[in-house]
Amino acid sequence: MAPPSVLVIGGSGAVGRPLVQEFVKRKEKFGRIGVLADARKVSKFWELPKQGIASYKGFDTVICVCGNAAMKLQPGIIDAAIAGGHLRERAKENPEFRYTIVLTGSFTDWTASDFNQIDLKKHTARPYGTADALVTVTALADVVKYTVESVLLPWEGNQQRRELRFGAETLTWKALLETLEEVQGVKYDTVYLDPHEAEAKEEEARVKGDVEAEVSWCALKLLGTGVGHMRGPFDNERFSFKPETVKETFQRLHGKK
Repeated sequence: MAPPSVLVIGGSGAVGRPLVQEFVKRKEKFGRIGVLADARKVSKFWELPKQGIASYKGFDTVICVCGNAAMKLQPGIIDAAIAGGHLRERAKENPEFRYTIVLTGSFTDWTASDFNQIDLKKHTARPYGTADALVTVTALADVVKYTVESVLLPWEGNQQRRELRFGAETLTWKALLETLEEVQGVKYDTVYLDPHEAEAKEEEARVKGDVEAEVSWCALKLLGTGVGHMRGPFDNERFSFKPETVKETFQRLHGKK
């Protein structure tokens, strides 16, 4: 069987860059690796269907990491990749078409960040949600490893759809922040905010047509309320490495140098 050829859409973003780097590290396992790095060109994959479809020629795997701002474009990008229709319906029509749903949980790196209103210098935390809400997390460095290795996993028989779940750790927000405190050697001033406030701001952004803000407020509303908890079983054992724990990731990123 020929090695897979991969097209990465959104290769210049916060996730796209390390993903492309991981593919390059293992380039001998792939027949071809293509990267669309300029976010301004993403629109061609849905505004100009013929041009978009042509852009996929020569690749058998497409990975889209466009981020929040382009998230609403992704259905159109998928449609262009399969020349119309939705995944399940298209798979029924085309027995050679296969797709993988990858579930990673939240990126550990970004749970303790300004995005979740956690100030690493002032040692304050204002997340939306509750202290006992569960969240599943995986370090970004491990997410890209999982993603690259998932492309190399063999398909079973006539399987057209597969779902891969991997997560480093599931814990409460209270435990996550306590781990951050332990690593930094400080105590955080923590107040949990009402997620309905984030929901109201999400709706306000939607009405204004601000897609990036809408998606961001949606994530803030969900992450601290247990929706970020991913249930098993996980597929971690199918991969060649052991993911970092929350403490290991926080130590690497925020520990004393």
